[in-house]
Amino acid sequence: CNEKLCESCVRSHKFSRFTKSHKVLSLSGDTSQDATATINLLSQWTLYCKEHVSEPLKYYCKKDECLICQDCFVISHQGHPCDNIEATARNNQKNLNSVIDLGRQRLDKYDAYINEGHIQKQTIEKNLEDSKAKLIEDRRKIHAKVDAFYNALEAEAATMGAASVKNTIAHLADLQFDRDAIGNTITQLENLQKHGNPADVVYMIPDINLKREVWSIPPNLGFSPATPIEVCCSQIDDSMITFGSLNASSSFGNQDDAHHDVNIVSTKLMGHKSMIKKSMGVLQNGDIVTAEVEVMKSDLNDYKEKKPTRIVIYDKTWSVKKILDIKTGVEKTIGGMTVTPDNCIAVTYKMEDRSMVKIFNHKGIQVRELLTPSIECPNTIAMNHLNELVILDCAHGRIHYIDFETGEDKIKQKENESDSDAESCKSDDEEQITSILDDSNIAVNSRNDVIVAEKSCGVNAYNRNGKQLFQFDGTDDNIELENVQDICIDNKDNVIVVGEHNLYLLSPDGCFVKRWKIEHLIGNFDNLQIYTCAALNMKGDLIVDSLEMCNVVRTINYEAKYLDWFNNIFGGKDEDTLWFSDFFNL
Repeated sequence: CNEKLCESCVRSHKFSRFTKSHKVLSLSGDTSQDATATINLLSQWTLYCKEHVSEPLKYYCKKDECLICQDCFVISHQGHPCDNIEATARNNQKNLNSVIDLGRQRLDKYDAYINEGHIQKQTIEKNLEDSKAKLIEDRRKIHAKVDAFYNALEAEAATMGAASVKNTIAHLADLQFDRDAIGNTITQLENLQKHGNPADVVYMIPDINLKREVWSIPPNLGFSPATPIEVCCSQIDDSMITFGSLNASSSFGNQDDAHHDVNIVSTKLMGHKSMIKKSMGVLQNGDIVTAEVEVMKSDLNDYKEKKPTRIVIYDKTWSVKKILDIKTGVEKTIGGMTVTPDNCIAVTYKMEDRSMVKIFNHKGIQVRELLTPSIECPNTIAMNHLNELVILDCAHGRIHYIDFETGEDKIKQKENESDSDAESCKSDDEEQITSILDDSNIAVNSRNDVIVAEKSCGVNAYNRNGKQLFQFDGTDDNIELENVQDICIDNKDNVIVVGEHNLYLLSPDGCFVKRWKIEHLIGNFDNLQIYTCAALNMKGDLIVDSLEMCNVVRTINYEAKYLDWFNNIFGGKDEDTLWFSDFFNL
């Protein structure tokens, strides 16, 4: 009874007038059992007034909002509305249950969000671990590629240095041999001088005079100048990494004796993958001009059907020098771009219903415009050696020849002539060059023949009158020609075809010569998506643009000397393929 009692006190406690209403709990000695019994009796516990300590609290005064006993009611709360405590408690039981339910619902929400927080924490931690793992793997791949690249450079440097050392050792051996021979001769002459018979001296006069004459000439003992290997260190900035390279002169050995079919001169990581190059050209100062199209990542495969959105001039290190001031947008489109022999940039352009060619100088400043009303939709462009712009009209799939000075359409002029030869030429033109696809690329060789690379139809060559000279689709050579992306002509009229994943080399007559696979150029790079375009620089090296993990431009040195043999030896034969046995027979 709120205090510990013995059995005698319990009996007197129960029978006392003042305490007989008290609740008495019998203790068993078991702590757990006694605690449970005590908790169960809490609701029956009698609370007493703080002022009248022997009086239990019985009423709830509504006016003063407090619990009172019988004495408090008589003394201080007469006339106040009061409720019985137990009745009030019973009446508020429903409200209490409602509050408990609301509390439990609130508790459930906290539990749910706490669980969600733990799940989110685990998700973040897992994502963090996965990201770290991907970064580690990506770093490993990049390190592997960098290691492979520099291992190849080290091997190349070792080869170049070994050739130089070998030549030096051979020259040293020759010098040592000559020195020993001269030393032996001097010893013999000294012995002749000291101990020789006069008759022997007279007998040796011709040899002595000969040696005097020969030894009077200064010997050429010098070594061939060996230019040291120059290492062009990598260049790293915020957006691009340019790998290093080696430069050395041919004095390190006879490079013609080795078969270096392909040599990557430089590699440039452009960084931005959203700007894809559709065509390239090289100015006389080495600057590169590109026609680029902006695409989203999801549209990378459809970039070929999109028109260029800007023309950019880069310097030799692929830093942007100037973006040409050409507005594109609704009813304003760029068709194609080419570099002219007088070091200008020609851009086909259509604004609303007007077609034209914009001419820019090598600094990217527009100098004039050529209106081309006979061309409905100007697309790709090239220039021949007759001072004519060769333009593909993708609306009609035909080739136009535009005078570079006057803008006159030579094909339109022919169509207006009335003589029979002109009509015959027109017919050939209509028959041969009126079905070129609008996504085709064109190039012109030294004979002013037009080489057309159609994405799905291979490579075709036409003369000025429209007669087809050759067609290459790879079927005759058991070559699976991929979708053609671009085409360019080197200074020997060899045709370089850019496929999606391979480069193809054709002779000037369209015969298949060589295919460079991915592993020949970039070491079987798994991240290669597609080659986009190519051009030849002033040194004759091939510049190839590709999409990998980012936009990558490589400069490739290739040797095509065997093409001279092909043209000289087999030029008059109908040979489609040059077999190895033919080389051995040579």
